[in-house]
Amino acid sequence: MIEFLSFQKSYHSNLILSIPQFNLDSGIYFLKGPNGVGKTTLLQSIAGLIDFEGKIVLNKNIDLKSNPVAFRSLVNYGVAEPKFPDFLTGEDMIEIFLTGKRGKREHVEYLISFMGLKSFINQKIGEYSSGMLKKLSLLCAFLGESQWILLDEPFTTLDNKSVEDLIQWVLHYQEKFGSNFIISSHQLLPIEIQSSCKVIAIEDKTLNWVEA
Repeated sequence: MIEFLSFQKSYHSNLILSIPQFNLDSGIYFLKGPNGVGKTTLLQSIAGLIDFEGKIVLNKNIDLKSNPVAFRSLVNYGVAEPKFPDFLTGEDMIEIFLTGKRGKREHVEYLISFMGLKSFINQKIGEYSSGMLKKLSLLCAFLGESQWILLDEPFTTLDNKSVEDLIQWVLHYQEKFGSNFIISSHQLLPIEIQSSCKVIAIEDKTLNWVEA
């Protein structure tokens, strides 16, 4: 469970989000809303990447602010527009994430093959296309033993085959490992995953349930 308590996020005194109390139990969540409503801000807050007021608590007893290491070890974040150092290779970035998230090498090899990264994994990141960067970012988001994987606009810049593969990987992780997902998008989700998702939306600067 992820629990929000008196959560608020502002930029320069401009209130972006206010969530008095909201719980997310296990499952796959589709976070919908147009550009600019605060979807990325919410995911970055949950990932512990930006400061906020109030509390975000995992499993009823792991508070992000008072126990950040334990919290972050259970949450992974795939950014919408990944930016990695140009001088590193894809393999370098994987090793960094693998060490930080205590991932298993056999998962890495499978993910590299599954996401079609094998042909360019040893190239410098500065030579990557936007699609290659996105695949690398998504691979890193699946490393380790996180309970929650946050995917910000994960389908942008991916070709149709890669979108289908990613959907299957989300469903596989949820079924086999019990991983939970929050997938943000300003567009409709692909039909292949819609029936598996609970839908939430940012409306009027707060988080709400959306009727099916």
